[in-house]
Amino acid sequence: MHEQNADPLTKYEVFEAGVQGELEPVEIEEAKSDQVIDQEKNVARLRTLLTAFVKGSHMPFTLLEGEGGVGKMLSLQALVREIDGLKLVLISSDHLGQIREYTRRMAEGRWRTVLYIDDMTFDPRHFESFKIGTQGMKRFYDNVTVMAAANPSSLAHLPPEVLRRWPIRIKYARPNLAKNVTLRKVFKANCDHVRMEYAPSLVTAFRKQHRSDLKTLPPSAVYDFLRELTLTLGK
Repeated sequence: MHEQNADPLTKYEVFEAGVQGELEPVEIEEAKSDQVIDQEKNVARLRTLLTAFVKGSHMPFTLLEGEGGVGKMLSLQALVREIDGLKLVLISSDHLGQIREYTRRMAEGRWRTVLYIDDMTFDPRHFESFKIGTQGMKRFYDNVTVMAAANPSSLAHLPPEVLRRWPIRIKYARPNLAKNVTLRKVFKANCDHVRMEYAPSLVTAFRKQHRSDLKTLPPSAVYDFLRELTLTLGK
């Protein structure tokens, strides 16, 4: 009984994959799906896919497209917390040679698992490892699926044989922080994320600091701004 309770695969929801096939539990900051701003349709689609997956449906490999900081990872972290019976394994492109081992280990449990490749930048070596590791995977492990994130510059260089492996592609556009309503929503969500009380003066200070490049900033810039502020204030 004690051994079962102590099993990290049972106790934790999120893991980081190591080069030797090990899975290390990861404590992630509290994430909520309403913190992902201007991506409501994408979050809803992911929720539908993942909820059906947990209930036993097949889930094809899924690619999240969009530049860094627009909420791809945050969406997934939030939904793992909000959907019972779901686990998340974070995989570096350098560790794709072990993807079959990660799959085998997670498939032993009664839960459903998403293997997530963040910032997918396949060079030929990575793709060969991925192709070999996932060949026929769905025939043997129906309780594990693979998701990946890729930014536009990476997508432009991915060969067709790589893209064909992803039947579902969900595109995340960058919210326009130059819009007052959007910027306030992003600030309120991120203040909640870092446990800081929202104040309009925070928006004013951020706007003043980034006056010339608001249209090109991802929402993660607000989170970075608030985190730096909390460190400065010693919170």
